[in-house]
Amino acid sequence: MPKITLLATKIGFDKFLNFLFAKIKFYFPSLTTKKNKKDMNIGELIKLAIGVVIGVFGLFAMLGTIINTEKDTISTTIGLFIFSGIMAGGGFWLVRSAMLSSKKRKDNSLENTVLRVAALNQGRLTVAQLALHANITTQAAENMLNTMQERGFAHISVSEEGAIIYEFTGLLKS
Repeated sequence: MPKITLLATKIGFDKFLNFLFAKIKFYFPSLTTKKNKKDMNIGELIKLAIGVVIGVFGLFAMLGTIINTEKDTISTTIGLFIFSGIMAGGGFWLVRSAMLSSKKRKDNSLENTVLRVAALNQGRLTVAQLALHANITTQAAENMLNTMQERGFAHISVSEEGAIIYEFTGLLKS
């Protein structure tokens, strides 16, 4: 019986899951830290967890295939190595897919926040206003506003006080 199965049955499934998540937090801290409450939704977290499990299992299967070469024929070893490599690659593709999905969702959410805050300010918005209302850094706010300007949704003007203002033409009030 594999060690993981023995561990899960010996300490109980709940404790095993807590142990597993503690290890994931230790080895992948960027995946589990919450910078924002909307980092990953439950679907993305499930996809991420399944991807990590499949990817790690595939890597262990590849390692086992390499270690166990003297007991199998060369064609069996090559076949098992390719199969486990595809499994590992598929698992890590799921991880990447979950992370890209989360990033895209956050970018769309930030874009909606930019437009909402601009609408509240008669179509005019500064970097500081966006950073304050969206709870992001001024650098992230400036990058997002520059992206919106490059895409043609806003243009830049300078106030009498010298502040850079992004004006969203579709939201400007006369």
